[in-house]
Amino acid sequence: NDLQCVEVSEFDQTVVSCCKSLDSLNAALIFWDLKNFKVNYKVELHKTTVLDLKFGVDFLVSVGKDRCIGLWKKDSEKYNPVFSSTGHLKLIYSVAVGFNSSSDYFCTGSRDKSIKLWKVNRKDGLPFDFSLSLDIKTTFSCTAIEFIDESTIMAGDEEGHMTIYSLSSDFLSCQEIKEKIAFHFEHGKRVNKIRRCSNSQSDTIKIATCSEDHSVKILTFKRG
Repeated sequence: NDLQCVEVSEFDQTVVSCCKSLDSLNAALIFWDLKNFKVNYKVELHKTTVLDLKFGVDFLVSVGKDRCIGLWKKDSEKYNPVFSSTGHLKLIYSVAVGFNSSSDYFCTGSRDKSIKLWKVNRKDGLPFDFSLSLDIKTTFSCTAIEFIDESTIMAGDEEGHMTIYSLSSDFLSCQEIKEKIAFHFEHGKRVNKIRRCSNSQSDTIKIATCSEDHSVKILTFKRG
């Protein structure tokens, strides 16, 4: 079926993709072998289309139309789901995983007009489930989300607006940054993706956004 999403792990060079589906068989995550460019293995979890995927250092998170959030852990050979739960009242558009001090957190954006921050719980140093840390109510459906830095997230919505939230040090509360992104840097229609440049050496942070208004925009933020 039509390709829906693809993600690459910068930690172990794993490539995973998903396609549009009406059943669990075709909603399986497909893991690719980069040596021969063929399917390595497939694993089922979601009941229908997976909409977004994101790797952490030693785990993978998947979200989709079935409102399910899946946590995946890699054993010696492959990724397998270790925990899943219904995370929102409506379909989940996007997921983002933190890094450095927030590496055990991920956030999700949904059609139910909320952003949720989740903590990955560990046992013997390995991820085994997740729990809700923060629930942020939004005016519009959150269609895209990304960590800008360890404690700051950017969200895009169905109307093309982009909002920045600063998380507290304990990740239990947040504050919306009132300095709005200039109107001409926002989008005219739904924001589909927000992605951060992974270059950690620069004194600036670059964010790429794309939208149903047929535009891609690059935003540059000063650190701090």
